[in-house]
Amino acid sequence: MRLIGMGMAVVAVLQHKVRMALLLLACLPLNGLVTMAAKDLAGRPRPVTEFVTAPSSSFPSGHALELTASVLALLTFLLPMTRHRWMRVVSVTLAALGVLTVGTARVALNVHHPSDVIAGWLLGYVYFLVCLWVFRPLPITGAEPARLAEVR
Repeated sequence: MRLIGMGMAVVAVLQHKVRMALLLLACLPLNGLVTMAAKDLAGRPRPVTEFVTAPSSSFPSGHALELTASVLALLTFLLPMTRHRWMRVVSVTLAALGVLTVGTARVALNVHHPSDVIAGWLLGYVYFLVCLWVFRPLPITGAEPARLAEVR
């Protein structure tokens, strides 16, 4: 996912959407820092009967946090370029199913408690909103009022 984010950031820069590139870089390659900080603060042990060994603490789910923030950033970049409504609906549906599937799998593998995954989703969403606020579009003066709503 981090490579996809970096690739999309390059595409955004080539399209002169520097703020979007910064949003993508913050939400994809750098979201792991948020995960590490949250895990260090919580220090919650993993379920005792875990099927897969994982070295870090359980809370929050890094997979859920990072995928949520990443998918939201990618959708923010790609959806405005999607012409057909049905493609946007399919994209959002597949993204939501992917996020839900990963979260469910983390609980099914017993490497996370359900609350870890829910917290990961919520923290990922909050982290995305913070990044979106920091790299929000700036008001454009001049002849391009139609691009005001576009994240640049």
